[in-house]
Amino acid sequence: MLFISFLKFMSLIKKSLNSLLIRPDGHNPAVDGIRALAIILVVIGHVYTIQVALTEVPKPSWLRHDYGVDMFFVISGFLIGTILIKEFQKTNKINYAKFYVRRFLRLMPVYVVILIAGIYFMQNWYNQLPDQGLPLLGDNTLIGEGTNAKNMWANLFYVNNFLDADEQYLLWCWSLAIEEQFYIIAPFFLSFILLKTRKRISIFIALLILSCIIRFVTVYQHNIFPENYWNALSTGPNGKNYLNYTFTHLYDNLLTRYGGLLVGVIGAYLVQFHLNKIRVFMAKKLASIILIFSVVIFFGAFVDLEFRYFGRFAEFSQLTLNDWEKVYWAATIGFSRNLFSLATMFIILYSIYNKTSIGRGINKFLSLRWFYPVAQISYSAYLTHWMLMFWMYPSTVPFLSEYFESIHVVHAINGILGVIATLLASIILYIFSTSSLFIINASINLYKILLSLLFFLILNISLRKLYKSFLLCS
Repeated sequence: MLFISFLKFMSLIKKSLNSLLIRPDGHNPAVDGIRALAIILVVIGHVYTIQVALTEVPKPSWLRHDYGVDMFFVISGFLIGTILIKEFQKTNKINYAKFYVRRFLRLMPVYVVILIAGIYFMQNWYNQLPDQGLPLLGDNTLIGEGTNAKNMWANLFYVNNFLDADEQYLLWCWSLAIEEQFYIIAPFFLSFILLKTRKRISIFIALLILSCIIRFVTVYQHNIFPENYWNALSTGPNGKNYLNYTFTHLYDNLLTRYGGLLVGVIGAYLVQFHLNKIRVFMAKKLASIILIFSVVIFFGAFVDLEFRYFGRFAEFSQLTLNDWEKVYWAATIGFSRNLFSLATMFIILYSIYNKTSIGRGINKFLSLRWFYPVAQISYSAYLTHWMLMFWMYPSTVPFLSEYFESIHVVHAINGILGVIATLLASIILYIFSTSSLFIINASINLYKILLSLLFFLILNISLRKLYKSFLLCS
């Protein structure tokens, strides 16, 4: 019996590894490539962001890793939109319950593991550096205050972005909250669009413009102009610094960030309903011209091209704008992310449906074989990387500084260590999550279900005791 169970376990591991390494039919290589690039960008950006808090050496000015999240939003909107629209085309309806259950089973197992693990890994930052917590991460005292673990409930319900930035537990999970909130709305929205109206494109465009307007108005409403933009030394109306204030009102808000997700849905709609028109358009010269603009916008975003008029970010706090410059600033904030999202979506579509050497070249690059496994573990990597780096870097930065004079060498070695740790943890979590899905999708008898429930009950009791011991130790 034990031997049979072991064989079944190994079979699950093998299936998980196969799903990690072998791209199945129907998977879009270009989408995998963009997703892989997004997580690489985010992880490398946070390698520097976290070390900046320890060494006060700024990260490279060209590394705008925050746009990696916009790339994720576009991909999520495109994939979820494709799933829902395809279902509607087959059945003339969308099964809401099935959609939500599948989302829950795919996302929640790994997320719960990370939420529990974060109690330990994040506390290490505050234990070792009681006076050097990042401005966005709350008080540097006890568990539940320094790590904000008391607000874990908000993460479980995907409403953590409703809290102020310094009150959130595992701050980087704000993007998951936005995606889940969008997932709740998307099936109903698409049902209405597909069933009740023929002016679908007009509605999509109107909502995208509205997204830009909301961001524009938010800048004025909350006075997020250069002197306050991400400024930890400037105090906002709520008494908290503008680093916190900008994050809370502009950065992690569904109303100010749904544009990228909507762009992905629009891309899915065009592919499912107007595929022939897309193929014809992509063969025209105009498509190549738009591609040039898209590439400039895409790469320009990473070097702050949209802010060049205002100078360097480090000098923003010293700027005083006239009325017209304020309009230009607010418009830049309002339109830049959506333009980047549109550029990303167009590059994906061009790489798939343009059959010239340029289109094939882009597709060949995005289809690199090693991009696929990176894309597969991107969710786990996003959840684990910041937490692991917070756990490692307070120890590794001073240790490496004793052997290397150049802080840039220290940053680079730390980055490699952080990436390796993230990679290993992500693979383990990926195997865990896919194995769970295989078990759930298989035919499971009542006896096995009861054993599973007993296991999770024991695990829950153990984790409660572990959590209490951490409280006592702190």
